[in-house]
Amino acid sequence: MPDVLLFTRETTWALDLLGPLEEAGLSADYRDPANGLKGHPAQAYSLILADPDPGAVDQVAEALRDVPPQEIPRVGILGDWVIGLPLLVSVAIVPSQSHAALVGAIGRTVGAAELHRKTLRASELRMDELAGELKRYSALQAVTARMSATLVLSESLRTFVEGVREALNLSAIATLLVDEHSGEMRVVAESPLGAERDGLLDTAVACLSRAGQSSPGPPPFSCIWPRDGVVAVPIHTRKKSVGAIVAVARFGDRNTAFCDRLVTLVGGVSAHVANAVRNASLYLEVQTKSAQMSVLYDVGRTITSVHEVQDLLDVICDRAMVVTGARRCSLMLLDEAEGPLRIRAARGMPDWVKNSAVEEVGEGVGGYVVESGMPLLIDDITKDPRFQSRVDSRYFGVTSLLSVPLVVHGAPMGVLNLTDKESDCPFGQTDLELAMLLASQAAIAIDNAFLYDHLRTLAATDSLTRLYNHHHFMTHLNAAINAARRHGHPLSVLMLDLDHFKAVNDTFGHQQGDRVLQAAAAVLQRTAREEDVLARYGGEEFAAALPATDIEGALRLAERLRARVSRLEFTRGSDILTVTVSIGAAELDNSVQTAEELADRADIALYRAKQTGRNRVCAYDGSLSAIEVLAHQGQWPEPANGIVIIAPTKSA
Repeated sequence: MPDVLLFTRETTWALDLLGPLEEAGLSADYRDPANGLKGHPAQAYSLILADPDPGAVDQVAEALRDVPPQEIPRVGILGDWVIGLPLLVSVAIVPSQSHAALVGAIGRTVGAAELHRKTLRASELRMDELAGELKRYSALQAVTARMSATLVLSESLRTFVEGVREALNLSAIATLLVDEHSGEMRVVAESPLGAERDGLLDTAVACLSRAGQSSPGPPPFSCIWPRDGVVAVPIHTRKKSVGAIVAVARFGDRNTAFCDRLVTLVGGVSAHVANAVRNASLYLEVQTKSAQMSVLYDVGRTITSVHEVQDLLDVICDRAMVVTGARRCSLMLLDEAEGPLRIRAARGMPDWVKNSAVEEVGEGVGGYVVESGMPLLIDDITKDPRFQSRVDSRYFGVTSLLSVPLVVHGAPMGVLNLTDKESDCPFGQTDLELAMLLASQAAIAIDNAFLYDHLRTLAATDSLTRLYNHHHFMTHLNAAINAARRHGHPLSVLMLDLDHFKAVNDTFGHQQGDRVLQAAAAVLQRTAREEDVLARYGGEEFAAALPATDIEGALRLAERLRARVSRLEFTRGSDILTVTVSIGAAELDNSVQTAEELADRADIALYRAKQTGRNRVCAYDGSLSAIEVLAHQGQWPEPANGIVIIAPTKSA
């Protein structure tokens, strides 16, 4: 029989005792407590031990129930002998006191070994736990490193949710940010939330609300729902909470301990998410500024290359809408230095509005901006007092309005109005800054375009009569000839000369002569059509190019001109001055090659009118004599046989 019998269902416990017992010279065996002693008397063993299982202890006590008490020395419970730790709770029987000492020594040895084993196991478990933590932290660090590889927020947050879900073995995770305009939370990255999505969004909102009601600073004011395995950690920037991270544990991890740990881990990386949000915002701002500056540069280059005033105004409206993302735009200019504002160019509004809109300086939004010289940014015009006192159908459906002054050389010249962004967001400070930059460029360009137009007008017109000059008339006449031949339309030219004009200057003075020229030019302008090209051809001579007009039509117009000029009267004291005009007309035909030839034919007809009595109209018919043609051209024939032919001179 063995010296020691071990009652246990744990083989490991029995094997831990066999070694020390054998070293002490004791043989040992172990059996299931359910089998009891099976007829073997307790006295047959030096030691009977049971493992800490209460059932085993009870069965050993049952087996020893019939043993006389005096034969069971009270040596205590082995667990008390082993440095105060209940590692070996058992019942012992020994035949003598010396055996008791031996059993105590063995118990202490085995107990120490068991303590060491459990300590080692706990250390191994802790090491495994720390290794797992290190692995998770390393994985999270790798995630944050990948996040920093891009400045595009959507890509960065997608990397975050996918990496964190894998690193922490989560069921789902999502990142939510507060929309700057609506103030609502929206999911920007998820992996994936599934059927619980709406509930998790509510959780995130509650988390953010709680964080906002708490004092700023660490730790993050997170929300935990252990039963559902949900944690929500707010994303803090320097000034405020901008969103939240919602994480959902797997079913087996839905407990308080894991959720607490999850808050720590997710909270640790939330700062990286905040950095990603901040960096992406800065990057987007820089990109936006760069794009806007590029557009402004393009706008500046474009508008400085456009010299036609109306074309320039249209381009400014188009570019302003692109720069600010506006749906509608109008550009209003002052009629005169202090006249009313009128729309000169517009986009996105009906023609009747463009044609009828007038604002006096100091009235309405445009008038206020021009008078004050300050820009105006209105989020909602329906709530602005400047609109509440008036009902203006121009603003039906308009919410947000941005109006900036056009100022050049310190003086206002107009206003640029922009209404409603395509994104349905109100105009912001950035839009205002861009509009102001564009307006400053636009004002200079508009002023230059007006100056260019004025100089071009001065170069093309006669300063006294405001009609085209000789050079500009010939340029227009060439273009009119080309157009007439291209379209198969008739074209006629009139040459007009005031009769005896030199006598007017000599008798009444040059100032009176200038008034006569101005009055004759005014008659010509009132009588001719809008499409006719009128010019002061030189001195007291005028010219008119009449598109789509044959010789009969030209003669009718010429006769009306002659009659109206003859009715002009000028007074100086008691003297009354009247003037008459002689007119020559010529029509374009296939024999005419140049504008000079056509003008010359009209001039020849004018010469015939002069020679036949003045104050009349003559048409070119090709019947002038050679001497009349030479006289018209100023080429007199040489004397022949001592006889000089004297042709009538072209009198002033």
